[in-house]
Amino acid sequence: MVSVIAWVSLNTMLATNLETEIKTFINKFAFFAAAFIPTSLWLFSYSFPWPKIKLFPKYTLTALILPIILGVFVVCTDLLVGDYVKTEMVNFGKLFVFVVVYFVFFFTYSLINFLKTYKEQNDIYKRIIKLLIIGIFTSSFIGVISELILPLVGYNHFSLLRGWIGPFSSLIWLIFSTKILMIKK
Repeated sequence: MVSVIAWVSLNTMLATNLETEIKTFINKFAFFAAAFIPTSLWLFSYSFPWPKIKLFPKYTLTALILPIILGVFVVCTDLLVGDYVKTEMVNFGKLFVFVVVYFVFFFTYSLINFLKTYKEQNDIYKRIIKLLIIGIFTSSFIGVISELILPLVGYNHFSLLRGWIGPFSSLIWLIFSTKILMIKK
C-alpha cells in the first residue's frame, strides 16, 4: 500500500512545473516505488485470506530483494529512465522491456494464486476474492497499459493518458477493497 501511495504521489509531482533534472529524479523514484507493487501483491496472494499463515522466507526475501535490486538500477543508472526532454517526453532505457515483463509476470502470477484460492473457498470468501480480483485486475490492467505498454510502443509523452490515468487507476482497487472490508464486517 505504501508503494502505491508513493507511486501516485510522485507521479502527481511530475505534473508540476519542475526543472528537467528534478523531474528525472522524481520519475526514477516513482519507478523505484512502483517496483514494490507487483511483488507485494504476489506475496499477499499467498497469504490471503489467512493473514496469519507463515510464508516461506524465500517468498518474503524475493518480494523485498527484487524491487531493491531493480531500484538500484533505476535510481543509480539511466538504464530505465533517462532525462526528460523539453517536450515532456521521457527517454526510457534498455531496462524498460525487463520492467514491463517484471510487472506483467508478478501481476499474472498473483492473479493465478488468487484464482486457485477462489476455487477452495466458501461462498463469502469467494465473493471477497472475486471483488479483490476484479479490483486488482482492473487497476493493474489500466496501470500497465498507460504506464508500461504505451511508452513501450513509443507514446512516452507525459500527459493525461500517461502519467495520470495509471496512478489514479489504483483508486479502483481502493474502492473494491473498501467494499471487501464492508462485506467482511
